[in-house]
Amino acid sequence: MGAGTGSFSDVDGLMPSNSAHRFEYGTWDFGRYAGLTPLFDWYDEVGWDSVWYWMAHLTGYLKDALADLEGVRTHTPKSQEESSALTTLSIPGVAADRMYRELWEKHRIRLRVVDEVDGNRVSTAIFNTEEEIDLLVRSLRDYLPAT
Repeated sequence: MGAGTGSFSDVDGLMPSNSAHRFEYGTWDFGRYAGLTPLFDWYDEVGWDSVWYWMAHLTGYLKDALADLEGVRTHTPKSQEESSALTTLSIPGVAADRMYRELWEKHRIRLRVVDEVDGNRVSTAIFNTEEEIDLLVRSLRDYLPAT
């Protein structure tokens, strides 16, 4: 039972809402929702086309760099039209949770584990830089066999 699901009483038990709210679970993150308006205002100021361009540029920059790393598997389509600013990668023989933990501890690189492919997802956002992508790529080399 979560926010909006319905109500509960000791007498009647769970009484689901009559609307689609009955399917909600957990609680809402009001702080995150409160930040959306200022974020969208900032996007309006920067320009949505500029936001899109930079995120697409960084994603392409990352995918090009990953293509040069023998042993790294990219699960996300190369084409921007078929993907987004999220890139999922894996290195066979390297557990995703290990890579996630070590990259954070050693370099403060934050990824997201994707269990389905035992890989990690990289989010290239408006506030990221090419230098950060370069650091990630250099760091991934530590997981590849020496050639």
